[in-house]
Amino acid sequence: MSEKHRGYRDVHEYRHNLSQFSRPYVILTLFAFGISLLAARDPVWPQFLAGWALALSGLFVAFIRPAFWLAAPFGGLAGILLIRSGTDGLEMGVGPLLLIPVLAIALYGSRRALIAVLAVVILTVCAVHLSANEHQLVVTSIWRQDLILVVLACILGAAIHELVSRLRDERIVSDQRGEQLELVSQIIRKLATSLEPTRALCEMAVDLTEARGAALYRRLPEGAALLAWEGGRPRELRQLGPTAINAALDGFRSADDQVHVYGAGSPELELCAPAWIGFEVGSIVCASVRAENEVIGLLVLAWPDGQDPEDSVVPLDMLAAEASIAIRKQEVTEQLEHLATTDPLTGIDNRRGWNRVISAAVGRSRRHSQPLCLAMLDLDGFKTFNDTHGHQAGDALLRQVATRWQELIRIDDHIARYGGDEFVVTLPHTELENAADVIERLRDAVPPETKCSAGLALWDGEESVSHLLERADRALYLAKDDGSGQITSAPAG
Repeated sequence: MSEKHRGYRDVHEYRHNLSQFSRPYVILTLFAFGISLLAARDPVWPQFLAGWALALSGLFVAFIRPAFWLAAPFGGLAGILLIRSGTDGLEMGVGPLLLIPVLAIALYGSRRALIAVLAVVILTVCAVHLSANEHQLVVTSIWRQDLILVVLACILGAAIHELVSRLRDERIVSDQRGEQLELVSQIIRKLATSLEPTRALCEMAVDLTEARGAALYRRLPEGAALLAWEGGRPRELRQLGPTAINAALDGFRSADDQVHVYGAGSPELELCAPAWIGFEVGSIVCASVRAENEVIGLLVLAWPDGQDPEDSVVPLDMLAAEASIAIRKQEVTEQLEHLATTDPLTGIDNRRGWNRVISAAVGRSRRHSQPLCLAMLDLDGFKTFNDTHGHQAGDALLRQVATRWQELIRIDDHIARYGGDEFVVTLPHTELENAADVIERLRDAVPPETKCSAGLALWDGEESVSHLLERADRALYLAKDDGSGQITSAPAG
C-alpha cells in the first residue's frame, strides 16, 4: 500500500480503521457470497467451502499483517472462482462478484495495484471462458455479460480510485495545515506568556524543526544587533552582526524574497559555521523578518550535516513571521521598561531603575568581596529657589544638574533621581575616601545659585540595601544640619 493511501500511523490504528470502515465492504461480500449459495441448485461442497475458507483467510491475514493487506482482495478473487465452480460452474461465467476485489483495490490500494488486479481479472475471465469452451473463444451471452462487467470494473475502479486519491490528498493537506496551525498556536501562546519573547522564539525554532541552532537579530542603523540565540556562541554570533548579518539583510530584495539557504562551499556557511556548538553545520538558513514590508531583522537557523531545511515541518517563512511579533513585543517591553524606570523630567533612572542597579551592584560586591559606596545628594534651598524663580526654573535646574552629573560620573557609577531634589549615586568597587572625591566633583558642578549636601555610606558586606540607604540618608541629614554644602560619612553599623 502506498504511503499516501495508508491512512494509519501504526498497526493498532490500522486494525481499528479496518474494523470501522471496511465493515460495509465485508457485509456486502458476505451477502454476495450468500446469494451464490441460495442460487446454487446442487453445490459441490468441498469447492464451495474451500472458496469461503480462502476468502475469509485472506481477510484474516490482511487484518493481522498490514503488509499483506492484498491477501484480502486476491484471496476473495480466488474464493470467487472456487465458489462459482462449486455452484453454477465456471461455464456460467464469473459474474458480478469480480467487482469486489476491484472495488477493494480502488478504495485502499495504489494505482499500480489497481492496474495489477484489473489485469488479473481480465486474464481470469479469459481463462474461464477458454476452459469452459474447450480452449476456444466463443462469443456467448455469458461472455458478453462478463465482458461488460470487466469494462464496468475498469471504469468504476479508475473513477473511484481517482476520487479517493483526491480525497486523501485533500486530507493530507488538511492534516498538514492543521499541524501547522497547532504549531503556530503553540508559538503564539509561548510568545504571549514569555517575558523574553525573542529567546522563546529561538527555543521554539530549535524544538519544532531539525535545526540545532537559532539566532535572532534586529536591524539597527549602526548594524544588526543580536537579540537572542539557542545552541550558539554569543560572542561569535555578535561578531557576525556588523559583517555577515548586515550583508544577508541587504540580500533580500523584495517581499517575495524571504528565505535564503546556504549550503556546503558557500562563503556564508564558512563564516557562520564556527558560531555554533556541538555539531557540524551542513547548511545555514537566513529568513527575513518583516513588518509592514520592511525588513526589521533576520532569523538564522543552523542545520546539521545530513539534514535538509526543505524538509522542515514548520515553514521557515512562518517562523520568520512569528519572529516579527517577538521583536515587536520585545521593543514594546523595552519601551515600557524604559518608561517605568526613567525619570521623565531629567531623563536619568528613577527610584525603580535605581533599585534594579543597586541590587545587581550589591550582588557583585558580595561575590567578589569588593567595596561599594552609596551617596545621597540634596540641593539645598531648592524649595526657596522654586518659590523665587518658579517651578519651570526649578525643573530646568534639576535637568541641568542631572545632565552635568551624568557627564562627570565614571563609567561604572550610576546616578538616579530618588525623589524631589534628592539624587542617589551608586559607586561600585570604591572605598569611602575615593567616593568622597567623586561626590566633591559633583558638588562643585552645581550652579552657583544653589548648593548641594551629600551623605556617604560604605556597605559593610552584610547589610541589606534598605539599611545601606537608611545610613546614607541619615548622613545626608547630618550634613544639612551642619550647614549647607557639606559631605558627611555615615558611621558603620
